[in-house]
Amino acid sequence: MRRVCWIILLWSVVLAGEWVHWLGDYRQALKVSQKTGRPLLVLMVSKDCGGCRKVLTTAFRDTQVAAWVNRHTVPVIVTKEFGNYPVEMLYTLDYPTLFLMDSEERFLKKPLKGAVEGRSLREWLMPR
Repeated sequence: MRRVCWIILLWSVVLAGEWVHWLGDYRQALKVSQKTGRPLLVLMVSKDCGGCRKVLTTAFRDTQVAAWVNRHTVPVIVTKEFGNYPVEMLYTLDYPTLFLMDSEERFLKKPLKGAVEGRSLREWLMPR
């Protein structure tokens, strides 16, 4: 029985490594960023955005991207309709939009807008 539990645990860790571990609360993510020193990766989405679903199921499903994001950033999804984020700072009319910010909420890169593919996301996100 213990062996079965370990196998299940191992598989859950392996499978979880393929997904980005998104937080759903901007303020909580900011606190984690300030505590760890890792930058915030903010994915701004809208409820009825097909491109938002696409970027989550394709570009962020890339194992190389997911591993890098989980290791080097504090990823958070923000939905425009819920408004639990600094609206004036993360203002956009294009969805999805990615923002990369330091723990003091300063932008580290120009926002990446639209339903990007894995390669474009890797080039924008990961340093060479």
